[in-house]
Amino acid sequence: AAGIGAFPAPAQAQTVQAARDIDIPAGSLGNAIAQLGRKTGVMIVFDPALVRGRRSAGLRGTYTPAQALDRLLAGSGFTARPDGRGGFTIARSPISQTRIPVP
Repeated sequence: AAGIGAFPAPAQAQTVQAARDIDIPAGSLGNAIAQLGRKTGVMIVFDPALVRGRRSAGLRGTYTPAQALDRLLAGSGFTARPDGRGGFTIARSPISQTRIPVP
């Protein structure tokens, strides 16, 4: 599986989790995730084939990288998992086995 990511520069490494203004236009989900990684300096790893054909509504506002990634992935069927080194890995969201009764 191929991965795409942005690597933080050493000077950015201490501030990558700070909230910042983010403006990512609507478009492909893969491009939106890659742009977020570049703009925040956070490594976000994902398989491009996994998100191919998926769209993003984009994002504009002030967010931490984690908040921005959660917003970009909302409703997409994917989730971001922290990698333990300040970055994230994108994976399919687990399917809930809980059924809610319909009245």
